[in-house]
Parts: sequence; C-alpha cells; structure tokens
Amino acid sequence: MAQRDINVMDDSRPPRARLKIVYANYEEYHVLVAASRGHLEKLKTLKQRGYDFNVVDWYTGDTAIHWAAYNNHLECFQWLLDNTTIPVDHRNNVCLY
Repeated sequence: MAQRDINVMDDSRPPRARLKIVYANYEEYHVLVAASRGHLEKLKTLKQRGYDFNVVDWYTGDTAIHWAAYNNHLECFQWLLDNTTIPVDHRNNVCLY
C-alpha cells in the first residue's frame, strides 16, 4: 500500500474566529441578550452598526449561537449561522454544545 503525504499545516480551511470574552457592562453584551431573547431585528441592527459577534459570556463561555439555541429561537439561530463567523464548534465552560 502506498504511503500518502499528509499536510499537517493545511491552510485550505477558513481561519477560526477569535472569541472575545465580554462582561455584562460591555457594549457587545447586547449581541448575547438579543440572541437569547429572539430579537432578530435587533441582531440585524447590531450587525449593521458593526458590533462584534465573536464574543462569549464571561461566566458560561456561551456564544450568541448557544443562547439562541438554548431558548429555542430558530430564526435567530439560523441567521447567526448564515451571517456571522461565530465558530460553531466552540465549547462552552459547562461542556455543552
């Protein structure tokens, strides 16, 4: 059997977004709150205003995608998947997806 060359440094994948830890008094916390409450129009407005969506809650490690999913806001969840670069494979601090 022929041996295949495996490129460990494969750059064909898109770069992972860096996540920023936010606290309740940070402006970007509005992204997490809007996702948790299902405010799709608010999320769109925040995106237009240039808010950073690559943020995690300081305590739980949850992203906006986590918060939308936990609260059964499918439209927000789908919009976040389609319109942001939040890494979907990010684990939070309690090991839930």
